[in-house]
Amino acid sequence: MRGERTRRIAVVCDPGAAESPAREYAELISGLARTPARVLAAADRGAALPAEYGAVLLAHPGTGAASAAARLREATGRFVLSDQDAAATALAGMLLATLARRGRAPRDARVVLAGADRLPGLAALLIASNVRDITLWNAADDAIFPLHQTVFGADAVIDLLGALPGGTDGSLAVLTEDDAHTAPCAAAGLLRAALHAPTLTGDVDTCHTAAAVLAAAVTPGRMVSHGAARELADLITEAVLTSLTPARAGSA
Repeated sequence: MRGERTRRIAVVCDPGAAESPAREYAELISGLARTPARVLAAADRGAALPAEYGAVLLAHPGTGAASAAARLREATGRFVLSDQDAAATALAGMLLATLARRGRAPRDARVVLAGADRLPGLAALLIASNVRDITLWNAADDAIFPLHQTVFGADAVIDLLGALPGGTDGSLAVLTEDDAHTAPCAAAGLLRAALHAPTLTGDVDTCHTAAAVLAAAVTPGRMVSHGAARELADLITEAVLTSLTPARAGSA
C-alpha cells in the first residue's frame, strides 16, 4: 500500500438519526479501511470539520443524498461519499459479475432498474459500465406499465422495491438490496483512496473503477468473508489511485 496518511474518516449522519447504528457502521468502515473513523454529531459538521478528517462518509442521508453530499462537500472541501453511492457501486459490480457469469456483455444486455428513484446515481453508473439498454421503473409506473410486463425479455432486474424474488428465474436474473453487501468494501476503499489523494472526487468514473474491481472479485450469490472484504477494500483503493491522472491525484 502506498505511503500512509494519518488523517481520519468522518461518518456524518442525518440530524436525529440513531447514533448506535452509525457507530457500528463507523467501526466496520474503520476495520475495512484500516483507518480511524469517528461519528460526528450534527454540531461538528460543515466548515467546523477538524483538519484531521480527510474524507467524509454521509450515512443514511435519505432521498436527498446527492444534494446533501454536494452541500457537505462545498462546506468542508473534503471528499464526501454517501452510503447510497457505495450501495450503487456494489450493485453495479454485482450486476457486471452476474452478466459475465451468464455470458452476457454489458453492451448487449437489457437491464431493468425497479425503484430507480431510490438510488438515483445507479443509472449513471450502469451507463458508465457500458450497459446501453436500461429501463427505469418506479412504483408510480405500475398502473400503466406493470413490472411483470416491463421485465419481459430483460436479462437482469435490479429490484430495489422488493417486488420480485431474488435469484434467477429462467433467463432473468434478479438482484435485490441484499446483493449490495459489498457496499462497505466500496466505501472503505474509496474513502481510503481519498485520504491519499485529497483532490479525488466521488464522480461516476471513480465509482465505476470500484465497481469494476468488485465485478472481477465477487461471486454472485455468495457473501464475502471479513478477510476477503478487507482485501477488496485494498484492491479498490489501489485501483482508484492507479486510475488517477496527476491532476486528479493532487498530493497523493
